[in-house]
Amino acid sequence: ILDNYGWKAGFVLIPIYIISIISYEIGHYFAAKPLGLEPEFGITHKVYPAVKYNEEKWKALENSSPKKLALVVSAGPIANLVMAVVSLVVLHTIFTTSFISFSLSANILFNFIVGVLHLIPVGKGDGYKFWHFLLLKAQGHTGKLTKEQIIININLARAQGRISVEPDLQVKLSEAQEQVDPYLRLLSRLGIIRGP
Repeated sequence: ILDNYGWKAGFVLIPIYIISIISYEIGHYFAAKPLGLEPEFGITHKVYPAVKYNEEKWKALENSSPKKLALVVSAGPIANLVMAVVSLVVLHTIFTTSFISFSLSANILFNFIVGVLHLIPVGKGDGYKFWHFLLLKAQGHTGKLTKEQIIININLARAQGRISVEPDLQVKLSEAQEQVDPYLRLLSRLGIIRGP
């Protein structure tokens, strides 16, 4: 690539990178705006543009409608995938020079990779949040934990060594344990927790 286009490749790749980031954040912005999350453009780490939301409204929506938040966090990657598709259509329908073909191909590749990578549930990024909110919705999350969910969370935290449980609470947990044993056995079989 660099042999054929030299400095022109850098001249194209840097704007593609910048446009991809901006379109990614615009996707988040326009998905959050109608939900009343009061999105604002900001800068993270002093260089990277990002959309910030009203935290109280985010938490309220997380409790009432996690599916809507799944839409907000997936809107950035979806914007990149849309850009890749539009570039692909333009590349194959309009007669272009080889340099424009190179530019469109780079745009397709970059936006596709960014869009797909941001939907993978890794770390605390958009992919993680997207799948987290979808799973909450699939579980019928209403914003309040059931007794069973509380016990599972306590047992998960105990199994991971994050908490120790006082003896009085242990007795209450033991009484309620019969109701959640099937869930815990499943989590154990899946390797998420050790025992019971």
